[in-house]
This record gives sequence, structure tokens and C-alpha cells, in this order.
Amino acid sequence: MSERARKAGQFAGAVERLAVELAVNEIIRARRFLGAATSDEEREILLGMPLPELLRAAQALTSAVCLRQQTEAAEHMRELVAQQKAAQEPRKGLLAS
Repeated sequence: MSERARKAGQFAGAVERLAVELAVNEIIRARRFLGAATSDEEREILLGMPLPELLRAAQALTSAVCLRQQTEAAEHMRELVAQQKAAQEPRKGLLAS
């Protein structure tokens, strides 16, 4: 094997290790956002998984996070609309003008 091929292989390995670490970190962050903690043992299991499998898991969790954020935003908007409607209704009672 040439020196160039060896260096290219080392570089590819370093890039894959970095990609695995980044994917695992994103999975852990997504799980935390969704309310699920990740133990040290689970983190080690994730670090040992093949990159394509990690990417699929990260993508699924990204979709779940996106859905949670959309749901929270919709609930917030619903509350704001209800508050605005309540503020526009004529007041009844002794203090009404």
C-alpha cells in the first residue's frame, strides 16, 4: 500500500469516528429534548453502532423533535388565540362599563 493510500485511509477513519461522535451527541440531545435521559452505558452502545444505523436513528429522532416543536408552537398559538378572544368579549358584572 502506498503512503498516500495509507494516509487517505487514516483520514477516512478519522472522519468516520468524528461523524459517529457527532451523531451520538445529536441523538443524546434529541433524547434529552424529548424527555429521555441517556445513560453512560447507552452512550457506549451508541458509540459502537455502525454510522449508517446511527444516522437513521438520528434522523428519526430529528423528526420526533420537529413534531414536538410544532405541537408546542401550535398549543402556544391556541392559548394566545383563546386569550385574545377572552379579551375581546364584553365584560359582564358589577364592574363592567
